[in-house]
Amino acid sequence: MPPRADIRASEAREKTFLSYTDVTAPFSYGVKSLLDDQIAPERRPAALIRMKKYTGIEPGYTPIMTQAEERFRERLKMPGLLGPSKMSVEKNLENTNAYLNGIGLLLEKHKIQGYQPVFARLKEQIASYDDFVRKEVLPGARTDFRLPPAIYAIQLERFGVDYTPAELQRLAHRSFHRYSKANAGYRREGCERAGLRGNRLPVRNRRTEEGTTQGGGRAAALPAAPGGDRGDPAAGQTPSSPWLSSSGRRLHVRCRLCGRFRGRS
Repeated sequence: MPPRADIRASEAREKTFLSYTDVTAPFSYGVKSLLDDQIAPERRPAALIRMKKYTGIEPGYTPIMTQAEERFRERLKMPGLLGPSKMSVEKNLENTNAYLNGIGLLLEKHKIQGYQPVFARLKEQIASYDDFVRKEVLPGARTDFRLPPAIYAIQLERFGVDYTPAELQRLAHRSFHRYSKANAGYRREGCERAGLRGNRLPVRNRRTEEGTTQGGGRAAALPAAPGGDRGDPAAGQTPSSPWLSSSGRRLHVRCRLCGRFRGRS
């Protein structure tokens, strides 16, 4: 994304969302970048110095977990700001132990001297931050995964899409209706060629009696069957139309392919 777009994205997020930060992930990346196997051995002890600064053990530094909590509570006083996605917050909480275990294994693997007390302080601070997230952040998290329009538009631009969300919505609806209409024609044509009779669900005429379909829904009112007579079942007469059953009920079936009602023969 161009620098100007980065600035606009940052400004839009600041106006839209609360200041929630997944502290564990960037902390882990910052330490692991100095404990990689490709890093020269003489540089790896710098990871311990970085951990001391992150946790506030180094004089003049405030723990990043404390800074994250203060910023969230400060912006919580501003009305109209949205919380983070509930799904993402829960995922971040699930990943905490994996990040901590990975840092501990790397510190032990490269024999970093004196890391134990710093690492213990780190685990305490992250555990405290996770409790803060569960009590103060998670209750106000968004259950809706959709992004606000301004943020969504910037995300589209980030991935090289020139259309606005409104234009994409209009194009999607137009394409859906066009292809639906075309597919309906293909289904009708295929149904007529194959001579299919559908799923044979009887539909009774509501004007003569109440009834339901096999699916449990109310029966639909249909016009009288063309060219047929109900007859008198009590007198032993049978209907003259194939669309009527022996009890005088109209039998229609809905085709599974084209959705049209057909007379049952």
